[in-house]
Amino acid sequence: MGKKIILTIAALTLFTLSSNAQKVNGIDLKDIDADYIEISEIPRMSSNTLVAIDYGQKSSLWNFKEQVLRDDEGRELELNTMVEALNMLSKYGYELVSVYTTQSQNGGIQLRHYVLKKQKATK
Repeated sequence: MGKKIILTIAALTLFTLSSNAQKVNGIDLKDIDADYIEISEIPRMSSNTLVAIDYGQKSSLWNFKEQVLRDDEGRELELNTMVEALNMLSKYGYELVSVYTTQSQNGGIQLRHYVLKKQKATK
């Protein structure tokens, strides 16, 4: 009886974890085959942050919507800060390499870009 309960709890936990996958362009983060990615905060009026992820996918130059991190339902995933995004991506094997800033053409908005590298598995 005890083993059945434990197995049921384990199965539900795995289902819950797998159903909360983060995606960009409809691809789970765990399935992105890229050594380097760049993440950027999308400016918003609210206190939460949207994150754009560039892993080399084809996308429109002016449309960040294609690069926005989303949940399984396709909703934009709001994070508290960019540090939360960095911590999340470290769980997928990425580590921070560099940070640089760009300024909008009108000089009003500064954007930080974070370049991450996927850690190679050691044997």
